[in-house]
Amino acid sequence: MPCCVPQGSILGPLLFLVYVNDISTSCAGNILSLAADGTTLYASNSDLGILYDIAKTEINKVYLCFCANKLSINAKKTKYIVIRPKY
Repeated sequence: MPCCVPQGSILGPLLFLVYVNDISTSCAGNILSLAADGTTLYASNSDLGILYDIAKTEINKVYLCFCANKLSINAKKTKYIVIRPKY
């Protein structure tokens, strides 16, 4: 059974907050930032392999939380960026 809120409804923003409110508890530390139109996950490590593992683990946690709340992650809108100092 699909669950949805009509786009542009008065209850939309409130229900969004109810659904995503517990996502921040699923991730370690302060690496998650919630905004009105998206979620940003931050991770840092000097070793690229460890950084990949951290990001993968945290994304899986967010995914499980989304699934529990019957939300979805739009893979077409999901992006990542690796920033490193110039040597």
